[in-house]
Amino acid sequence: MSMVQTDYTQVLQTVRTWPPELRQNLAGEILESLEADSPTPSVEWNQTMNARRCALIDKEIDGTLTPSERVELELLQKQAVAYRDHVAPLPIDGARKLHQQLLARKRHNDQMHRP
Repeated sequence: MSMVQTDYTQVLQTVRTWPPELRQNLAGEILESLEADSPTPSVEWNQTMNARRCALIDKEIDGTLTPSERVELELLQKQAVAYRDHVAPLPIDGARKLHQQLLARKRHNDQMHRP
């Protein structure tokens, strides 16, 4: 067994004794470090990945999701959003334009109704 594998085993044994909140925090930090290592999100998506995501969502609702599954679900959710954004980006430009028009209308109405 390599030194890295030995260290990994020792750390894993230690982490298993931690309270769930600390293990979840660690899992989140590990996920963030993995995302930093691969800044380009994958836009690959298939039925198998979506079925796994749905199964993990069901487990989350049932309250039976493990910390490692939570990390997996977060990654699958991000991949699903990246895929959606790639194949069908949200029409945000139109929403921004409408928002600006509504703000301008509100400013105009506020000026008209000042005493």
